[in-house]
Amino acid sequence: MPISVQKVVDRCTALLDAEGTDHYKFDKDFEPAINNTQVWLTNLYSRLFGEKKISEESLSELTVIRVFKASLYSRLSFSNQGVVNSKTLLASAAVDNGDGTVKIPCTAHGFDRWAFVTIDGTTNYDGTFQITDIPTADAFSIKIAFVAETFSITDTAVVEDRIWSLLAIYPSIVTIPTVPNPSLLPADNLPTSTFVSIVAMRSPVVPAATRLTLEEWGEKEVNPIIPGSPLITKANLIRYAYLDKIDYSSGAYYTGISNMEIEISPDVKNELVAVAFLKQPTDITAVTDYLPFPKTMEEMVVMKTLNFIAIKDDDREDLYNISNDEVAKAISFLS
Repeated sequence: MPISVQKVVDRCTALLDAEGTDHYKFDKDFEPAINNTQVWLTNLYSRLFGEKKISEESLSELTVIRVFKASLYSRLSFSNQGVVNSKTLLASAAVDNGDGTVKIPCTAHGFDRWAFVTIDGTTNYDGTFQITDIPTADAFSIKIAFVAETFSITDTAVVEDRIWSLLAIYPSIVTIPTVPNPSLLPADNLPTSTFVSIVAMRSPVVPAATRLTLEEWGEKEVNPIIPGSPLITKANLIRYAYLDKIDYSSGAYYTGISNMEIEISPDVKNELVAVAFLKQPTDITAVTDYLPFPKTMEEMVVMKTLNFIAIKDDDREDLYNISNDEVAKAISFLS
């Protein structure tokens, strides 16, 4: 269960003895302090991961699995290391949920609850909002005052998941639905991979691919013992491997913005591949938002938010320093 920003603000206000006053503003005090706390938490978790004191899977609110159709070159593409899911809204009306949220029609959007969606092209709903609910596969809800509006198919909704930590690559999967509509899948032999939002991974068919170093990646071509070696052709003996994100772009091969790609071996071109990763937290923008961290960390979030409010004008302190005591407290909260 994520942490309510409203709860953090209320607890901080009480501890500051500022209830019923306007000494502290959300936009000037709490919002930047809470966002700084998220950055600090990200650094804290990275340290805990690095020291193997907790596993990445402990952050269920930030763990996602996305399906891609691999490129002609057996690669997965991440523009600026992010996964962009862009959808057009359905030519239908916004619906008042009666609880301060509005249901937005968007066919087969593939969005997640608590993700931040950017809406553009509408008359009354443009902006970035946290998704509060997924009532159906063809709609999502956001916190906003209801205004009657019928959307156009030129209106867009975009969610971008930036990769924090790569967890696993599944080179062969069973999907939901098991046999997706071929007409809705990307074309074959594209120079870059394509994110596929119309399916989800049900289960892997083979073990997750092994990450190789650059040296191992070259050696696998002549050494059948190394995972990913194309020399192994017997189906039940094949072990997949991948090379972590690299920018292969050049004027001859790829034009446009910088593109990070993961290469998989043996070849999986045009196949559906699943990627499990931790996504980076997005800055909160409203008191109604939620922080995608375990509720057991609420106490630490409150204390660190107060710390950032207290020292926001003091540039002599290392704002993101993590003490051994804070590491110990985090482990106790997560145990």
